[in-house]
Amino acid sequence: MQTPQEAKANHSRAIRLSARENYGEPGEADDRVNDSARAVIAAVIEANGGLAWIGNINLNTNSGTSPEEREAKIRNCLQEVKTGELVYNFGASFVIPCDDDEIRRIIRERHEEGRAPYSAATNAAQVDAIYDRVEELGGYFLMWT
Repeated sequence: MQTPQEAKANHSRAIRLSARENYGEPGEADDRVNDSARAVIAAVIEANGGLAWIGNINLNTNSGTSPEEREAKIRNCLQEVKTGELVYNFGASFVIPCDDDEIRRIIRERHEEGRAPYSAATNAAQVDAIYDRVEELGGYFLMWT
């Protein structure tokens, strides 16, 4: 089994190879990229005794989302994943070795109904805070095609 660091290096390599073969951008539905993202998740799970948490930065809580759907997406912004569980393409933006209330709080603030009007500066700061926290926790970012 690969370490998380080895899996992430292989994921980065798969992204670069796909981009080289597709005029500078990773190809659509490239199994190498998608399978290597799943391998990163599997490596974090293995290194963490059989479980990890996956999450998305963007929850797609647009204006067409019902209040109930919005609340469910916010409540489930991090999901526990165990050895052998399948994660679908685009199923996660990142994987972390532990549940984390701080990431939950930041994601919740980005998506709650009634928040302040959209601001690019605020959005960028929140995304940066999520990235920083994932790195602090020893997590990894994922790319899917």
